[in-house]
Amino acid sequence: MGTFLEVAKKRRSVRSYKPDPIPDEILSEFLEAFRWAPSGANSQPWEVVVTKNKATINAIADIFIEQYERQKLKDPDFPGNRKEYLKEVPVVVVVCGDPRLKDAYPKALGDRRRNAIYLFSVGAAIENLLLSAAEQGLGTVWITPEEEDEVKLKKLLSIPEALEVWACIPVGCPKATPGSRQRRPLDEFVHWDSFDAEKLRSNLQIREFIATGRAKLMYGPGRNKPSHSDDGGDKN
Repeated sequence: MGTFLEVAKKRRSVRSYKPDPIPDEILSEFLEAFRWAPSGANSQPWEVVVTKNKATINAIADIFIEQYERQKLKDPDFPGNRKEYLKEVPVVVVVCGDPRLKDAYPKALGDRRRNAIYLFSVGAAIENLLLSAAEQGLGTVWITPEEEDEVKLKKLLSIPEALEVWACIPVGCPKATPGSRQRRPLDEFVHWDSFDAEKLRSNLQIREFIATGRAKLMYGPGRNKPSHSDDGGDKN
């Protein structure tokens, strides 16, 4: 077991898995980490479906493979959305949010901020899960369904209509450990006492990142242009 910072640096978005089963005690441990995430008003606005059923995992994979085909047409410049690797994984965790719990947050904040608290709460739990899995030497990747995918996932997994499906997390032993992904240096985005306007990236810099730098940061220095041979649309 390493320090927290070592675990955070160790975590990778893995897109190639061994079929080896994950022991239930390890699954229970990272689900316990998920459970202890902070949430607004301690509302814990989440539900989780965990499946090890091969037929169900294949059906989930088919949903995201179809997503890839749609996204290729909608956004051909995005650097890759292929997700066939989902058929390899032994476990998939589907994370749902319960938006009814937004009413637990201060009404004075307004709908926009209350919605943010709800989403941040679910996101914090997902991050706990990813880091706990990394500590166990397991690979994960955070995949986001579109609304069309959400409908299919709800039907497949009997998820109640009142809930929202926010993420699918494959979990398994990596076939290989991806290389480290670049992170912005602290002095580029940390502002002491007040915001340093000279550090704010220009509109041109943002456009150049999206056009040429995005794929490199997502997949490593070997990628410098859009490609559909890898997965995208998930969190690195």
